[in-house]
Amino acid sequence: MANFLIKGGTVVDGKLTPAYKADVRVTGDTIAEIGADLAARGADERVVDASGCYVTPGFIEAHTHFDAAMWWDDGLNPLPGYGATTLIMGNCGFSTAPITDNKAANHEVVKIFSFFEDIAEEPFVNQLPWDWRKWSEYKASMTSKVKIPLNYAAYVGHIAIRLAAMGLDAWERTATPLEVERMCELLEDALQAGALGLSTNLLDHDGDDRPVPTQLADDAECQRRSKSRPFGGVKPGHGVTCRGEWREGVAR
Repeated sequence: MANFLIKGGTVVDGKLTPAYKADVRVTGDTIAEIGADLAARGADERVVDASGCYVTPGFIEAHTHFDAAMWWDDGLNPLPGYGATTLIMGNCGFSTAPITDNKAANHEVVKIFSFFEDIAEEPFVNQLPWDWRKWSEYKASMTSKVKIPLNYAAYVGHIAIRLAAMGLDAWERTATPLEVERMCELLEDALQAGALGLSTNLLDHDGDDRPVPTQLADDAECQRRSKSRPFGGVKPGHGVTCRGEWREGVAR
């Protein structure tokens, strides 16, 4: 890995202090030194003139939907170009796992991504191997088959969990107790595999102007899932963002 001396830039170090002029030495993958007028250490250190530029930690792109697109755009354009070094996927209740053996329900996942991301269904169908059912299996497949230039983390989507547990009925009704238990199992699998938490969606309508399935979740479903296991995951979503009991009505 190359070594760099970044000279003459204005450093924003993420410590909530004012920006300041300094040089930054990077040795391998480590910031080794920050100081004024640092001298280069020979031919193995590349000097970068950062005059007139800001030198910052990598940005975290907290809201992306690269869950599927990374399979055909492993460069993650345009994120690296504007300084992002970490991306967060699985937002808005959308994720490509879990899925089920019900092909019609799985296609709803594709349709949702296609509509909201304004991308044709073809790459979703043909570029992903779909060799998973649980979120943990999706993660294992993705990490073994896709090499991307950024760090990443992901939520598991409530829409996907609901479709996996209920099939097409997820669009039509509240869940039965057995279906809620299945959702809890799928959520537990994702959390144990490293998902940041559960993302939900209480706002959007799909391409056919239907409320997305998460809007049919009643308070009993929300309470049961939020208590399925003590964990510190964040639960973001359209229409509500809170911790603990994640649905606005439950929080009240």
